[in-house]
Amino acid sequence: MLYSGPKERGRFVKVTFAVACDFANRSDGGKLNVVGIFNELYSTEFPYVRPEIYVVVGYEATVAEEGQTKHIRVVLLKPDNPDPEIVSIEGVYTVRLPTYPGRPRYVNSIFHLPQVEFPEPGDYAFHVLIGGDDRERVPVHVYNPQDLRQE
Repeated sequence: MLYSGPKERGRFVKVTFAVACDFANRSDGGKLNVVGIFNELYSTEFPYVRPEIYVVVGYEATVAEEGQTKHIRVVLLKPDNPDPEIVSIEGVYTVRLPTYPGRPRYVNSIFHLPQVEFPEPGDYAFHVLIGGDDRERVPVHVYNPQDLRQE
């Protein structure tokens, strides 16, 4: 078993989904509302500043993780840049007992990133790290429509 820090043991938490979108929130009943999921963005001007991006991540934890603290980090990277990190946001979650005995604990996190700047067209990705381990990747391809081949 890996040791990642106080009360954060093992690699149990499973990422069940991750998306980048225009907006996300939770309704009064706890339902997750996600609007405008995307993997491609277009701009004719660079750097391109997106007023806001939401990254929504769903997790599943086991009863064995109850009480453990999970450090979650979402980071936007452009791998071919000398300094690949564009922006990041962090959160902490302490695993609670499942709603129903014998079932996993389902958790949804919403990360709000205002004023996200894409310096140039290219391939980017939001990486979801839990306890420092890269668990999921959400690709975002940024295009200049003027550079696209006309067919």
